[in-house]
Amino acid sequence: MFAVAYVSKQKNLFCERDLIALASAANTRNSQLDITGYLFHKGGYFFQYLEGEQEPLSILMSSIKRDPRHCISRIVEIGEIEERSFAVWNMRYVTPDELDEINLEDIAQDVILRMTRPTFSEDMVKDRIVAIVRRIAELQTGRPEIGSAQPN
Repeated sequence: MFAVAYVSKQKNLFCERDLIALASAANTRNSQLDITGYLFHKGGYFFQYLEGEQEPLSILMSSIKRDPRHCISRIVEIGEIEERSFAVWNMRYVTPDELDEINLEDIAQDVILRMTRPTFSEDMVKDRIVAIVRRIAELQTGRPEIGSAQPN
């Protein structure tokens, strides 16, 4: 099992409805590839964390790189992981309000900034990503995937 994260800058404007539709389509695709993870969007940037077997992840990342709606700023290969952090979410759009509930919005913003600036070491960025992934994984309990239920 492997994990990867990336930050990208949007090329088009995304409203909340667009983000939910994007997450729903990703949920369907990720389910077919047995990939799990989450998506966060703020200030024109996307942050996505993905986990699964190496070959399906590689296929998915190739597709993501070609998506004309955004431009990838940085990809961070987390590497091999022992188990999934998001076993119950194929793809979940995590809203800023949800991150605020667990005091993570500032950390998420920090990860985005660290990933878009090459002055931070790969290990430092990986450590921050792993920390946020652990905290967001706590959201799974009782929270459906976007593709399976409408948010409040």
